[in-house]
Amino acid sequence: MIRRNWFVSSLVVLFAATAAFAGPADVVKDRLAKEIDSNTVAADKVKSFIKEKLLPHCTNPVIVAAVKAQNAKNLSADEIKKTEDAWVTAEAELPVQTELLGNECAKEIKKISAENSAFGKTFVTDAQFATVGLNELTTNYYHASKAKIKDCYKSGEGALYVSKVQLDKSTNVPLQQVSLPVVDENGKAIGVICWGVKADKM
Repeated sequence: MIRRNWFVSSLVVLFAATAAFAGPADVVKDRLAKEIDSNTVAADKVKSFIKEKLLPHCTNPVIVAAVKAQNAKNLSADEIKKTEDAWVTAEAELPVQTELLGNECAKEIKKISAENSAFGKTFVTDAQFATVGLNELTTNYYHASKAKIKDCYKSGEGALYVSKVQLDKSTNVPLQQVSLPVVDENGKAIGVICWGVKADKM
């Protein structure tokens, strides 16, 4: 009996110590995991995919560093609008598009996407919802009008966003859009990752 009580007490201490060492970012990820579990739009296999394959990248150091760097630039509204106007009217690939398809953030997204055929078009935004990196060209550079971005960012708090399966017009591929916040070491949402998920490829 003494040995059993000692074992139970040890487990309690272990769990308490683990909780004590959980940082703010881990607390946010735990909250997001609960949001995933309770989501009513995603099928169970999609929920599992989000938790196992997507959620860990909320704190991916390469992505976090890229978003921090762009946030630090503090792009003006005029700069963002100028890039957006050029982006949506371009008839050939622009230098800014080439850069955002080939920077460190884009390379990281492409590396992640190559690991599983269920990954589709994916992009990362900063806190102003301007693109930081992407694996395929999107129809827009600036994403402030899209619920999958602004509802996910949630004024720096961060939240899960899952859409119904829809045809992506830019790639002509049915995708389920899953957005998660990019979370810094303080547990603050500093940007958004919008994943295109091919549910039929799981």
